[in-house]
Amino acid sequence: MNKFFRTIEEILVDWGRKQRQLPSRGETLRSEILARLPSALPQTLSRPQRWPWFTFAFSGLALISLFINYLPFSYREFYPRQLPTGIYKDTKPLNNFSVNEREYSPYPRPDSGIPITDTREFLKTDYYAIIHTRKAEELVYRIKLIVRESFDGRVDSSNSSKRSGYVSFIVPANKFEDFRWMMKDLAGERFLMENIYTENLLPQKQTIEQQKKNMEETATQLKQGRNQLNSSHKLIVASIQSKIDRIEKDLTALKIKLDVTSDPAKREALKAQEKDLLTEKAGRENELSNENSIYTKKFNSLNVQIRDNEVALASLTKQDQDLIDTVATVRGTIYLNWISIWEVVRLYVPINLGFLLFGAAAIVAYFIQHRKPRLLLPN
Repeated sequence: MNKFFRTIEEILVDWGRKQRQLPSRGETLRSEILARLPSALPQTLSRPQRWPWFTFAFSGLALISLFINYLPFSYREFYPRQLPTGIYKDTKPLNNFSVNEREYSPYPRPDSGIPITDTREFLKTDYYAIIHTRKAEELVYRIKLIVRESFDGRVDSSNSSKRSGYVSFIVPANKFEDFRWMMKDLAGERFLMENIYTENLLPQKQTIEQQKKNMEETATQLKQGRNQLNSSHKLIVASIQSKIDRIEKDLTALKIKLDVTSDPAKREALKAQEKDLLTEKAGRENELSNENSIYTKKFNSLNVQIRDNEVALASLTKQDQDLIDTVATVRGTIYLNWISIWEVVRLYVPINLGFLLFGAAAIVAYFIQHRKPRLLLPN
């Protein structure tokens, strides 16, 4: 510090130090105060009652509540109802759905016994999702618009209110992943819970193919049987007809002989031959009639079987096409539920209320236990 130049502050500080002095009765007052204090000074210290076990108890309860929150049995299923095989039933919109509910993974079906040599995949996909939002009505409208306009899909049913809603829809399978990303952008990943169930329809495909193969083989056999029936019928009819023609020729010859014969004995013999030929002709004609009747019944029966087989084959072809169409599309349902501000906070800070309460109680107990003691002066 320069001794020739001082600031006003330095001058005032120096003056204040010079003016400090004890009062005239300072020593007397000090002696009186010390005389009034008891000799056992520690007994005058009043400490608050300490409960160290409160801090440990509340801390333990907070840790237990936090641990229980993450146990496997603490969550509820993503879908409250499911078939025994794990396939979801069609459910109505879910209300009062907690944000802590986690998704349900259906149990896999037993092995279908399909050999590994058939590696084809006909994947049927079902999509289920829950969106937690504070604007359910608006999101229902936007989802329907996205399905129809952006992904060339179809809305099968929907419902909306201020606090809940749902949309059931179908979108092409080749656009499904893009649809999922758009839903994540629309709702936010924290507010969207998805469950995708995929099943290979190869067993159904193989069943349809085997049935079609059997039907086609049956159709071939029936048509071959009908052709054989026609050929056999023609041969039998030709044989019977040739016999009838021969009989008629013999009858014509007998009539000529009868016309030129005058001997009674010969005429009697010729008439007997004529009678036999007429009887034989009637038998052959009856045989021909029976053959035609049997042929007609068999032919009609084969035609009915062939027609039924063609109808069944057409039905299998339609089932096959329906299976292909099912694989080419994704059927889904999105549920929307209203979410409170507190639940939004819990999404970002996944700590349960019990942990917060017990933790706060432990902190308060700690500060009460460790606060400074007070010195109580006697009256």
